[in-house]
Order: sequence, then C-alpha cells, then structure tokens
Amino acid sequence: MARGRRRGGSGLDGLEGARPLSTPAAVSVAEVRRLPTNVLRKVEPQDKPGPLPLVRLAMSLLFLFLVAFAAWVIGWWPVTCLFCVLPFAGLVGARSVARRFARTVLGRSDTVPSPAASASDAAPSPEGTAAAELGGFLADPADPRRTMLTAPLKAHLRTRIERNRAAEARATAAWLARHGGPEEADVTSSDGCALHARVFRAEPTGADGRGSQRWVVLLHDYRGSWEEVMPLVRHYVEAGFSAVVCDLRASGRSAGEWVGLGYLDSLDVVAWASWAVDEGARSVVLHGSGMGAAAALMAAGEQSLPEEVAAVVAENCYTDAWMAACCLYHGLGLDVHPAMDLVRSYLRHQRGGYDIAAASPEEYLGDLRVGVLFLQGARDTLVPPYMSTLLWRRARELSPALDHRIESFDKAGHLTLELAEPERYWHAVFDFLSRRV
Repeated sequence: MARGRRRGGSGLDGLEGARPLSTPAAVSVAEVRRLPTNVLRKVEPQDKPGPLPLVRLAMSLLFLFLVAFAAWVIGWWPVTCLFCVLPFAGLVGARSVARRFARTVLGRSDTVPSPAASASDAAPSPEGTAAAELGGFLADPADPRRTMLTAPLKAHLRTRIERNRAAEARATAAWLARHGGPEEADVTSSDGCALHARVFRAEPTGADGRGSQRWVVLLHDYRGSWEEVMPLVRHYVEAGFSAVVCDLRASGRSAGEWVGLGYLDSLDVVAWASWAVDEGARSVVLHGSGMGAAAALMAAGEQSLPEEVAAVVAENCYTDAWMAACCLYHGLGLDVHPAMDLVRSYLRHQRGGYDIAAASPEEYLGDLRVGVLFLQGARDTLVPPYMSTLLWRRARELSPALDHRIESFDKAGHLTLELAEPERYWHAVFDFLSRRV
C-alpha cells in the first residue's frame, strides 16, 4: 500500500493556550460539554499506546511462574499446579476477551441495513418509502443513532434539530421525486477491497457544463452508512456538485472485515476520488463526518491522491483514533488499559488488520496539498471539540498558504451540525468551496 509521508509529534508543540486537564488522565462527558472551543486540552500522555501495559501484564505472569517454581522446590504440589494453570488461563482469557472486543468494536457490522435491504423491508406506506429512499437517519423521527447523538443536548436544542430534520426530509423527498433515484457504483480499493456507493449526478449549470465537472465524495462516521450523509446530498447537487455517497469498508454493501478508523479508509477515499475523475470530474471535494472526516484528511495526505482534489471539509474530526477512544472511555468512567492494548495487539496480527495507533490524521497534516474547512460541534460528547481546534492550528502552522479555516457551531453535537444550524452551516461550506472549486 502506498501511503503518504507521515510526520510524528503530538501537535501541541508551539501551540499557545495548551493546558492539561483539570482532573489528570480523565475527560468526563460533563467536562467535554463545558469545553470552550477556543481552549486546547489533552488527555495525559500515559494514555498513549505503548509497551508499558503489556510489560506489566508480562511481569504479572512471570510472578505467577516464580511462585509456582518456589512451591515446586518446597514440594507444595497443589500450589505449583494452581500457579502453573493461572498464567495459561490468563493468557487464553486475555486473548479471548481481546478477540471478542475487537470483533464487537471494529469488526464488520451486520446491523447496518444495506440500501437494498432497506428498500425491500420498507413498508408500503409513504413513511416506509421515504425511509428507503432517504435512509432512517433523515426520514425516521425515532432513528436510534440520531436519538443517541442528540440525547446529551438540552431539550430546546433537540426540538430545534427535530424541526430542521423534518423540514429537510420533506425537501429532500420532494427533490428526489424530481431528480430521480441514485445510480449504483462500485470500485476496488488498492488493497483489493470491493466498495459500493450511491451516485447522484448534477445537471450542468452553464454552457460550459461546469456543474457536471464538480464532484463531492461524502463519507459517513464510524459504524454508519450512506444514510448519515443524506441530509447533505440535496444541497450539494443543487449547487452543481455530483455526489458520491459512500459505504466505507465493513459497512453497508462495501466489503471488508475491519472498520478502518480512517486509516484503511483513506485508500478507499483515493479510489473514489479517482473514480470521480474518470467520470469527468475537474475538481473533487472530500467531505466527511467523524471517522469519515479522518479518512478524508488522511487521504488528503496520500501521495496517490488525484490532483483534481481541491478541498476537504472535515466535521468533528479526531486528532487520532486512540486518543478519541481514550476520551470516550474516560467519559464513561472506564480504564483504557489493558483492554485497548490487547485489542491493538490482536488486530495487528489479523488478516486485513492494522495498528489502531496509525489512525492519526494529525500525522498527515504536513503532507496536505489542499485547504481544509474544519467544522466542530461545541456540544459534541463523542469527539471532543478541542481536537478540531488542534488540527486547524497545526495545519495552519504547517501550510499557512492553503488558508485552512474552522467554524464552531454552539448549538450542535456530533453529526448534527447541518440539522442544528443549516443556514450558517451551508454558508460556511459554500463560501469556503467557492474560493477553491
């Protein structure tokens, strides 16, 4: 796999305003919700991946073997047998836990309905038809994923988002009735993974046909599908962009055994951008949310990215997947070690696996060739808002000529920016793109 050059570093060097957490090595959900968007905060360094937790585990097992040996020397056979069995049982148990946890967290999800399954399972009512065409995230008032994301918000903000969702669902359904359904498209990533997407083509907006030559690749979040980005499609197509609505690997109708956390998916984004260029695109925008934003940002640092890619829009992007997991774990009152260390070790040795610690958009910032618009929800409780701020400051430091920008939405949480403040959202996006596409 050809990958762009990546540079290390914490990204905090030289950044003014950085300060540690008020509670060492802990980020609570309440703290994240109160976090000012112009303040940098970070999880303590001991939560970074490293050998220390595994060394502690190895030392514990060695201690058990030493006790068994001492018991054998003095003739305590029951104790010897017990302390010989315990290390092996611990190793087998740890591997079993790591395997189950990895499959649960990063393995392919069979719970995400494919477009075909959604259409075939939909009820013949107008609501069912809308859900099949728009996806439940936009069409269903009780969609569990959106309900989970908006639960931490205050009641008046949830009401605002629901009102905007209903209006967007009606507008998109009417637009689809005029525009027609999507095309189906398939590509193969450079590592052989078969990928699927829905394509909405724009009509030419002028005599030169420029509208059909501008494309956007829309990328969903972790464990999501094409449904999550359907609120964006109509706006892009009406603005003259043809839209590629992707199922990332291990999601929907795309193949793959493991969720890529942006690292594996960056190759897939390059494949879709190349496909759009083959379809006649003169300029391509990468627009992702959460994990999709990480994939877009990392793809923008790939050497194999087509020159036609002109801009990146990154919503609620994390600095790296490991630290995002640390923040989430600490917010739930859980300990990162040794569970994540075992998962990391297990996943690295699986077919199609990878190192979780390599899923780090921050390390690709030095290789960016296009400008990035960072969008963050100030009330995001899954990806701390400070991460977008840190990425923007670091990108601006490394490539000031690209004029990277950032917009913060005080009424939005995770994946709800467009539904929380639609007018301001689209003004920020199209103002940024108008200078580049």
